[in-house]
Amino acid sequence: MPCDAHCHEGDPLHICVMVHGMGGTCADWQTWLEVLKHKHPDWILWPLQKISRGCRFLGSDLRELSSIAAEEIIEAVKMNEATGSHVMLHCIGHSMGGLIIRGALLRVLEECEKLQLGHYISLSSPHLGIRSSWLHPLHSWRNLCWLSQPISNQLVHLAIQDTLGLQTPFLVELSQPESEHMTALGRFDHRTCVSLAFGDPLIPPASGLIDPYLLMDSHGSLHESFWQLIFDDTWPTCKTIGQQGKAATGLLKLPAFFFALMQLLARGLWRLLAAFLGLFCIALPSSARRSQSSAHLSPDSSPSDSPKARSRSKLSWELSQDLKCKYPAEVYDGLLSVPWRRVVANAHHRPIPRNLHVFLIGKRSEQFAKEHQMSRACIEHLADLLLA
Repeated sequence: MPCDAHCHEGDPLHICVMVHGMGGTCADWQTWLEVLKHKHPDWILWPLQKISRGCRFLGSDLRELSSIAAEEIIEAVKMNEATGSHVMLHCIGHSMGGLIIRGALLRVLEECEKLQLGHYISLSSPHLGIRSSWLHPLHSWRNLCWLSQPISNQLVHLAIQDTLGLQTPFLVELSQPESEHMTALGRFDHRTCVSLAFGDPLIPPASGLIDPYLLMDSHGSLHESFWQLIFDDTWPTCKTIGQQGKAATGLLKLPAFFFALMQLLARGLWRLLAAFLGLFCIALPSSARRSQSSAHLSPDSSPSDSPKARSRSKLSWELSQDLKCKYPAEVYDGLLSVPWRRVVANAHHRPIPRNLHVFLIGKRSEQFAKEHQMSRACIEHLADLLLA
């Protein structure tokens, strides 16, 4: 809807675009809409609608969804620029929606040159992807996302497993330092990533908070229900939350240390196997080795010049301290090229929550009454960040 009579002449017109995640609809933002209408009655609130069909599970991939989102955001901006208003755009994305915004941003800025960017907030968005260490059985199932590739590239993009084609993996493309995408993201006055410390079955905390060093104290099912927010404005000068007293205690560090030793052992065994296979290849006739190494290469190219070889060699995979996130160092380093605010949300519902993945959007239909009450209180605080 265009600017209403509440806008003061000379003041920017604030438009807040909200983008839902996988399997969601614009109705997911009902709690945020209620809160923002009360706090900012002059703002235009615009939950995207045209991406809902493509956001179905195993629906459109992130490139296509970003293009659809860009079209609707441009429509919202130009509709209000036509009234002569100077527009300031805020963007809030939940889960996959936070990545869709980043993918759409470049085209939006190309077509809306006078647009001013206010605040970008991601809520449980997998900026570092959704893969995990195989040594963490509750999360490692996400490593099998590549199995869905014959049907859809949606999960493949989220898991950064789109490395076999000629294109750069989507999340790597979005995060390359000094790229047009990161330059566009850097035009926001503020960038804030918010995610849960525990309990989200889909998004690793390290990915949602762009912090592979995060470890926090756990809580048991007998503990009283609670929620709390931890703000960290020191990013990226302080990478280790433990320096500020927020790290896990010894009871949580011990399993992480144990899993790390297992990871080192597994890597050692893999290297031994690779060395054995290398010796086997040396034993092959030279003609056989030449035919294998020259497959799919032009006469004047080397194996390292193959597009597939380049796409694989670009990524240096690392593990978060809690082993719940396996991410390319290139993506992490690229995201560090702009400053971020981090907000850690710690929520617990006794004995178990219904769905903590929707805690930060307060989706009432997937929450218990107490769970939704805590969720709404959390959103009340997060809404204050938009002009902070």
